[in-house]
Formats: sequence, C-alpha cells, structure tokens
Amino acid sequence: MKNKILYITSSSVSELTANSIHVINMIGAFQKRDFFFNAYVLSKYFSNRNQNLNLQKMYGIEIKKKILKTYFYPFEKGKSLYLILRIYFDVIFKIILGYVVYTRNVHAATILSIFFSKKIYFEAHDSGFGKSVYMFKFLSYVGTNFITISDALKNEIVEKYFVKKELIITIPDASSPINCFKNYINKTNTLLINKLNKKKHFIFGYFGTVQEGRGVEMLCEIISKLKNVKLIIVGNTKDFSGIKKKNVINIGLVDYPISRNIMSKCDALVMPYTINTMVNSRKVNTAKVMSPLKMFEYMSTKKPILASKLKVLQEILNNKNSILIEPENFILWRKSIKKISNNYKLRETISSNAYKDFNQKYTWDRRIDKIIQYMKI
Repeated sequence: MKNKILYITSSSVSELTANSIHVINMIGAFQKRDFFFNAYVLSKYFSNRNQNLNLQKMYGIEIKKKILKTYFYPFEKGKSLYLILRIYFDVIFKIILGYVVYTRNVHAATILSIFFSKKIYFEAHDSGFGKSVYMFKFLSYVGTNFITISDALKNEIVEKYFVKKELIITIPDASSPINCFKNYINKTNTLLINKLNKKKHFIFGYFGTVQEGRGVEMLCEIISKLKNVKLIIVGNTKDFSGIKKKNVINIGLVDYPISRNIMSKCDALVMPYTINTMVNSRKVNTAKVMSPLKMFEYMSTKKPILASKLKVLQEILNNKNSILIEPENFILWRKSIKKISNNYKLRETISSNAYKDFNQKYTWDRRIDKIIQYMKI
C-alpha cells in the first residue's frame, strides 16, 4: 500500500522568501516519491504575482497541479487560522483514511493534534514566542512528533517543554544542486551574468533579506575600503539604506533560479550574522537555533564560504569547509576577506569540502529520506 502524506503550511508561495523557498522545495522533493500526497499552501490575495502565478519561473521547480491546493488570503493577520478553516474537514477526512500530516504551522499542528497527535509531525523553526508558547506546551503534552532544524533548537525545546527525546529529531535544512538552475536565465540577467564572467574584481556575494542582525552594514563598510573587490547583494533590501557604498552592487529581489545563477558566478559567499539575528517581521532572535537556507545553497555552489563563528552554524560548518570569523569583529572580517581573495589553494580546499558535505548530507532528497525514516511509514 502506498504511503499517504499531507503537507500543510501557511507560507505564501506568491511571496519569494526563504520560508516559501523551503516550502516549494519540500513539496518538490515529496512529490517525487511514490506516495498519495497533497500540499496545502497560501497565496497572497493582493499580490501582483497572482495574476500570473508561475511557480516554475519563480522557484525553478515544476509542481504537479493535482497535488497542490492553493488558498488566497486577504490579510496577513490571522492567515494560519484562515487556512485551517478552509481545509479542516478535508484534512480530517483524509487522516481518517490513513494519511499522516507534516506541517511547519504550529496552529495546524495544535488543532489536528487534539484528536490525532500520533499522526501529526510538526517541523519547528523556533521554540515558540507569544501565544505560540502555549501551543508548544500542548503539543508536548499530547505527544506530537517534532522535527527541528538544528540540535540547538532541539535541546531548547526539550528543556523548555519537556518533550520526550524519542518524539523529537533534528533534520537540518537543505538545498538543490546548483546545476538545476542553469536553464533559468532571462535577458536582463544574462547581461549581468556575462558581465560577471568578464569581471576584473574579486566578487563576494550576499544572498537573502538584508535586515537587523545580518551583519551586512559591517560588510559594506569593509568592502568599500578595499581595492579590487566588490560585494553583490541579492535579496530584499527595501528596509535597509546602508548599502549605497563604493564597491557594493545592490541587485535586489529576483526570481530564485536567477539568484542561484548569480550565486554561482561569485568568487566567495558570505554570512556575517551577528549574535542578534532577527526573523523578518517578528522581533525574535534566532542566532542560537537557526539553520539558514543560504548556508546549504552556498555549500552547493562549490564556492568558498565566510561565516560568523556562531555555535549553531558549527553544527554544519567547520574550519575544513569554511572560514569561521568572530561575529561583528571588523578587523578579523577584513583580514579574512583579504586572505580568501588572495589564496587560491585555500579557496579550492574549503569549497571542495563544503560541496562534498552538501552532496552527501544536505540535498532535499536526502532530507526527505530522513523525514520518511523518522515517520516510519
């Protein structure tokens, strides 16, 4: 008999974020398996993208229409409850038919765990804040299954909510191989990529949202004072005005496949996180428990990585596959930037080691393998 899985998330697939990239890649990896599988997602009602929502163009992944159920929501506030109200009876019916639920939405996990806790698998990306703390307590009490993205987060949840260790497992985030995106080029970005191919400067790349705690301000300051180097920033920079510096190129937000192609043209990739790394729109510090999507994307490019020496990042990164630098230390970051740009052998060594680690452990297919093994279905 085929396995039966429902994937539920309140992520908006019409908004290009690390959250939505994670979700689409999870759905893409799940749909490859010989399962009965359905995914429930949201799309922002007033988004311009909804007029011609092309997930393959946005994310570089073709999602089968028959497995994806998309619900348009009018307002940001209350969107999780809105989704649950729309799908509740359909999901309950399918659980009765033998489906299990995999979700990264704490509201869905809580409501469905009232009667079906053993069939619910909740993927946590934080340890709860505000009202969600009570939901985490309930999930622990009824014995819902937990998946966390880092050992640090797992330990925090176990200590905070007394979750039984057999009901919680760490499965880090993942990425797709860089060659998956080579065919996704448009005319505008072809000119940019061709320009990068003819570059005379050493190019550092930062990819992702620029906001409080990401360390980009310091990075821009360092790069602006060095010769023969440039910094490319790709991502949402609308809330950050400190990037108008010499040697800094702000590309902004582009479709995910284009972003990955630009990433592959950089000479080195950076993650200058600080000890106070905030989640977008929520003043929640995730510096101790995060598993950044960009870390695995960087590893997949076979380019050298410079990252802040945070304990949680060292669950994946080490001195053999990256250069780890004390966060917010201007002098050490400047020294490391100069070192990597002038040392070809070091670049080759750490980037090869990072790619090997990625290929063996951190693809989306390997992540799904671990999830299925944990679910024992």
